[in-house]
Amino acid sequence: MIRNILWTKEGSPQVNLPLEKVKTVLSSPDYLIWVDIFDSKYEESLTVLKEIFGFHPLAIDDALEETHIPKIDDWDDYLCMVFQAIKFDNQQEIPVLLTQEVDIFIGKNYILTYREAQNETIDKVWDRSLQNSRLYDRGCANLLYLLLDETASDYIVKTDQIAMVINDIEDQLFEDPDTSLLEQIFSLKRSILNLRQSISPQREVLNKLARGDYPILGGHSSMYFRDVYDHFFRLFDIAENLQDLTSNTLEIFLSTINNRMN
Repeated sequence: MIRNILWTKEGSPQVNLPLEKVKTVLSSPDYLIWVDIFDSKYEESLTVLKEIFGFHPLAIDDALEETHIPKIDDWDDYLCMVFQAIKFDNQQEIPVLLTQEVDIFIGKNYILTYREAQNETIDKVWDRSLQNSRLYDRGCANLLYLLLDETASDYIVKTDQIAMVINDIEDQLFEDPDTSLLEQIFSLKRSILNLRQSISPQREVLNKLARGDYPILGGHSSMYFRDVYDHFFRLFDIAENLQDLTSNTLEIFLSTINNRMN
């Protein structure tokens, strides 16, 4: 699917402008456009990235063909960012942390997001943006901030879920230390490891944005990115604490089982 939202000085956002007109819009400073691509055929995505936006082949390959850890590249006229959003799986009894790569291109008057499948984080920002007629005045930097801030919020939700499950397991350990808890503990340890591996490089990306290293975003935007950086900085500390809690829970479980056997 390829969808877009267009903001102008005059009125409400316009949705799904024909792709042949998007290239004209990109050349005018009187517009701000967000193009979002997911569940799209390779050829369709390539056409948009290459023919309409004219991105460098290496940047296109990064988005369409390769998997990367979070990073940001400066291509002078635009930025190319790789980020990881939470992919919620509400079917699991134990919260499992799943991430999804999101490639973001940011220009003077546009932002383009690409990922392989639909994502709740981006959908939430998309729905709110449809109701916001003031985004034109705030520019693409503010739209990027909204995406990153919502990503941080979803990480916080997931870490809170993990912390609650750890507390429940600890309560069960003293009441009924069933061997099924061991599988849950190891599942949590894997999720927390994924959490740390995801947060650490994203924190570095946000640190660069917070320093105002990229003129294309404007100097006023750095304080907003600093706010998101603070969220990820705290998230990393929380992830370390959760790792310690899980290790302690595992030790309590093994100690309880040993005492029973004795």
